[in-house]
Amino acid sequence: MRKITMKALLSVFVIFMFAILFAASLRAEAPSREDAQEQVLAQAQAEAATPEVRLIPEYRRKEREIITEEEELPWDIDSYFRYMPSVDAQNQGGDVTLMRTEEDFNYTFKAFGRLPVEFSLNHEYISIDNTTAVRLPSHLSGLSLGIETTFPFFNVDKTYWRFAVNPSFYSDDYSFDSSAFRIPVQTFLIHQPNDKLTLVAGVAVRPGYDSEILPILGFIYKANDRLTFNIVPKRPYVAYKLNDRLTLFGEGGFNFGEYQITKGIYKDQVLKYNDAYAGAGLQYKINNNIQASVSGGGTFGRYLRYRDKDTGKVELENGPYSEFRIEIKI
Repeated sequence: MRKITMKALLSVFVIFMFAILFAASLRAEAPSREDAQEQVLAQAQAEAATPEVRLIPEYRRKEREIITEEEELPWDIDSYFRYMPSVDAQNQGGDVTLMRTEEDFNYTFKAFGRLPVEFSLNHEYISIDNTTAVRLPSHLSGLSLGIETTFPFFNVDKTYWRFAVNPSFYSDDYSFDSSAFRIPVQTFLIHQPNDKLTLVAGVAVRPGYDSEILPILGFIYKANDRLTFNIVPKRPYVAYKLNDRLTLFGEGGFNFGEYQITKGIYKDQVLKYNDAYAGAGLQYKINNNIQASVSGGGTFGRYLRYRDKDTGKVELENGPYSEFRIEIKI
């Protein structure tokens, strides 16, 4: 398999971003009738609601950073399947094939009539087909519950504080061993200087992990009705709306986790999984409740490594990925 370098991947990603910007400059068209109706409705809702009522996240993941107008549909389901075909391990014999799935179920309501609260259930599964000399589990799994809410940040204009806590189990099994239990916490400030720009800054606190504190930094910029820059963890992307149903996007991000091994010869060890990816895809709006997307690109910087370095590690060559995702609002 031909080696895909990080430089090449980043070059493709940058070229794709410029292509989107160029397309946006050529298509400064008036919004569609559907878009116009949505804008009128959003404006009416904004005028009728206080700022804290309208703090409902658009993209719901473990780290939720986005503010949008109020949604009438309380349930949000986000699920994806990502396939990473066999690649060689670096500096050792054998190869590894990975398949990753994740499902995120969210329910949002208003406590006391005005405070937005979200409950979530997240499940992830990583299948590992390994032929190297290092013994790896055949799969890794994660299950987490979450609750988050958003408050006005004292009297600072257009600034809000969001807090989320996620009791979780990450292991190689579904036995819910106490050693696999973690309670990650995210807390960050959200500032909206204007209707187009949202700034995010904060920290993720992860007791029990090697890296217990991670920064949360990013921004969302809606250049116009078609072009959006969503540069925040966990799934940064740039999207250009081709029409009422089709959206072209470039994406990139990181995955990193730690899993408590509960069986086999490496029982009670912690296995770390890291990767980065960059690619592009197309999203299709099936109806007002369902949208699906397909994407592909490259992965790099991947490794599976036991926390005890003497136990073993597998660092993988760069390789491709393909992904199918579906999002449902009900």
